[in-house]
Amino acid sequence: MNTATEMYSINSPVKKRSWIDRIKNLFASSGVSSNSNIAVEDFGYKNIIEKLPLLICVKNKEGQYQMVNQAFVDLVGKDRDEILGKDDAELGLFLNPEQIMVADQLVFDSSQKKYIPLEPFTDRYGALYWFQTTKFPLLDESGAVKELLIISSDITQKIEVEQRLSKSELRYKSIFENNYSGIIVVDNELNIHNKNKAFNKLVESSQKTLNRDDLKKYISSEDRTDLIDLMMGMVSRNYESFDLNLELNLKSGNKVDTICFVRGLYDESGNFTEAVVTFQDITKENKNLKALEESENRFRIIVENATEALLLLDFENRCYIDANKNAEGMFGYTKEELLSLKLGDLSPLNQASGENSANLSAQYMQQAIDGENVVYEWIVRRKDGKLIPCEVRLVKLPYEDKTIVRTSVIDITERKRNERLLNLEKQKLQNTNNELVDLNHKLEDQTQQLQEFAYISSHNLRSPAGNIRALLDFYNSDPTKENFDLFLDKLDVVSVDLMETINDLADVVKIKNEVSKEVSVLSLSKIVDKIKDSLSEKIKSKNAIIRTDFKKEDKIKASKTYMESIFLNLISNALKYSKDEVPPEIDVSSKIVDSNLVLTFKDNGLGIDLTKFGGKVFGLRKTFHRNKDSRGVGLFITKAQVEAMGGTIDIESEPNVGTTFVIKIPKDKIL
Repeated sequence: MNTATEMYSINSPVKKRSWIDRIKNLFASSGVSSNSNIAVEDFGYKNIIEKLPLLICVKNKEGQYQMVNQAFVDLVGKDRDEILGKDDAELGLFLNPEQIMVADQLVFDSSQKKYIPLEPFTDRYGALYWFQTTKFPLLDESGAVKELLIISSDITQKIEVEQRLSKSELRYKSIFENNYSGIIVVDNELNIHNKNKAFNKLVESSQKTLNRDDLKKYISSEDRTDLIDLMMGMVSRNYESFDLNLELNLKSGNKVDTICFVRGLYDESGNFTEAVVTFQDITKENKNLKALEESENRFRIIVENATEALLLLDFENRCYIDANKNAEGMFGYTKEELLSLKLGDLSPLNQASGENSANLSAQYMQQAIDGENVVYEWIVRRKDGKLIPCEVRLVKLPYEDKTIVRTSVIDITERKRNERLLNLEKQKLQNTNNELVDLNHKLEDQTQQLQEFAYISSHNLRSPAGNIRALLDFYNSDPTKENFDLFLDKLDVVSVDLMETINDLADVVKIKNEVSKEVSVLSLSKIVDKIKDSLSEKIKSKNAIIRTDFKKEDKIKASKTYMESIFLNLISNALKYSKDEVPPEIDVSSKIVDSNLVLTFKDNGLGIDLTKFGGKVFGLRKTFHRNKDSRGVGLFITKAQVEAMGGTIDIESEPNVGTTFVIKIPKDKIL
């Protein structure tokens, strides 16, 4: 035999006879009778072997494959020539090839066929298959076993089904035994054939009696009749399942409310065999439901007797689902009409603030949905169109699968009226208080002014009075006619000075005690132009330069007399106290700083030594330069006029450099 194919010749009489017998056996196991009158040879046994779905092969004593059919070749995934002449270890077909070789050897040794119910096989991809295998001995002419004929049937799918079924049965048993619900299996007469621990616990039965029992003893006669009737309908297969409420009677005398779910089981012919009954204990649920109903009744009583209008709003659908009597009274609608309204139908287009009612309402509702306790004032529109001020409270209520908002509405018409009256009284009181405060400030100012005036008066009158006293003493010491004439001459000078002082003080008192009523709109640039005209000769003689900058603020509302006096005093002083041989340069400007109008007067004149005279600059009859026209009255009067308008005046000065006056007046007084 030169090739693997030659190891078995289909023309060999002995081998051919052996193969025919084996094929007959194969047909017999497949349902084809071995007594068939048709000769096997007529079928073409080789073609039959090749086409069979069974794995068929021939192995020699060395375990090498001598013949394999197409099903074997397909499973191994190699060419036939690659399989023939090789053993299992070389091909790697089995998980334990040594074990296969031992089984083969037993057939060789015993000359008896061997049936192997479960044999693992590995394909070319490493997938595991399971086979049922029969190994037949093939005899030579002398009756010795020369080769083995091996026929294997693939039972992998059957094994997998059995494994799944086993797992399913285990899961069912585990679910049945460990389920929290009571489960029983009954026949059509309600005899219990099996029950789990949960059912025994439910009916307070002994855990030792896990199988046989009678359901009828646990239920009332009325429930028993209903259940049997329903079972009859299921037996006749009018339906295959049903559920109903059952009250179970316990040995202790207690009762358990349950819902039982009954499912019929049927055989292959559709005949009823048994039913699985599952019990769900709803005793607590029923108690809770009863308690909830009682709570809802109490809530309904509270709602109906509440002093405010109450409505329940379904937020998703934007409609009201409940309303109390007070809501009917407040809005003028019947309850049925209220429940037909949508969110926004009880509001005007806009609220008192001018905001859109729909947008504002949506914001408040969203806050309530987010869990906030929302309280706000709202204008409500009645059915008759009347608008009512109300206080609204929104609270989200827990409610199954809906978003419900409780809307509480209180009519605050009377409260708003009282608030308006109270606010009016408060405003009156505030106005009176402001008047008293202003009056107090004026009194304080007048007191301060009086003290200042008393000081100034005593200070400025002391000098003339002292001169008169000195003249009298002089005359009394030597009362001659010559001294009397001298006394009269001096008295005339002193009296003139005294009169001027009294007139100056009178002007100051007039300024401090009344603000001029001649208030009008003035142009600062025109005031300066008027001053220039009145001082034109002096300006021309001194070659003075006067610059103005009123771009920031030119128009003001003030006393024309005061403003012209202030500008005249400060500009004339700048000319009067200018340096010799140096042309005066005067800059006048205006601007708004914070809440004040700021007027600035700057010159390049003689300046004032503020270190020596800083506290006397605005004093009455105070002069700081030797000038025959100096009286020391202008700055005193200017300060009085500025303060009379509620302003202030400050000075910055340096000898031989110049002087700057800064006037600040509250803009609300002059603009």
